[in-house]
Amino acid sequence: SGLPGAQFADFIVGALPADNGAFTVTFQIYQEDRDIVRALRDPEHFQAMCTAVGAIAPWVDPQTAEPTSDVYGFGQMDSFWRHTVLGNTPQVLNYYCVGDSGIRSNPKFGRGCTWTAVAAHRLAQLLADSMTPSARIRRYEQCLREEFRTDWETMLDIDRRTRAGFEIAAGRRSATARGRVGQWFESLVNRAMATEPDLFREIWRGYHGFTNMSAWLHSPRVWPRLLRAALLPNRDLQLQDAIARRPNRDQLANANLSH
Repeated sequence: SGLPGAQFADFIVGALPADNGAFTVTFQIYQEDRDIVRALRDPEHFQAMCTAVGAIAPWVDPQTAEPTSDVYGFGQMDSFWRHTVLGNTPQVLNYYCVGDSGIRSNPKFGRGCTWTAVAAHRLAQLLADSMTPSARIRRYEQCLREEFRTDWETMLDIDRRTRAGFEIAAGRRSATARGRVGQWFESLVNRAMATEPDLFREIWRGYHGFTNMSAWLHSPRVWPRLLRAALLPNRDLQLQDAIARRPNRDQLANANLSH
């Protein structure tokens, strides 16, 4: 039901299907949780932690799947927006940033290839038109803002909230009242997506780029379903229990538990 993944305050995990029966499983961990990061690099422990997450366990069941590689880590999931026009004045002419050379977002949002293709098409159209180099670069960067800026800022805000949640779970900062409300709401949304298909579709339409990423917040179909999820927290208990099943922090950090 829903996505093969789960989001908790201190880690996020998801399986992404690929070709020919292959798939990846990715743990997103706060970079300062050194013990957990180190432990998850052990393939046997990684497998054990996947099995301990209810949403992922069926995917990694040895009866149906087997690992095909070691565990790989990656970081530097930073975001930036490079401008070559400042105050409506081009700083360089006949140079156009396309793709990650100009705009980068966390790869978990899956926008890199899409945004690169869209920007390349916009640039090709502008290069085919007759205009001065200064007008062309101004128009190109305006196109980038119109196409991507709102979603890029939404992604940046999600990353900030996710990092704050990681830091609270790791004991590196205290939760504020506003932060607790935000965490409660995000938990409600994550839980409701598994039991409310219409809500799931509205949110993922934005995630996949068919609408603005925050458009679901303004959909009249969403709020009655969120209200139902809040008032009936025990609805579909078996499914909820499966989604909630996870290793605790000691298990995440102790690779010996998997042997």
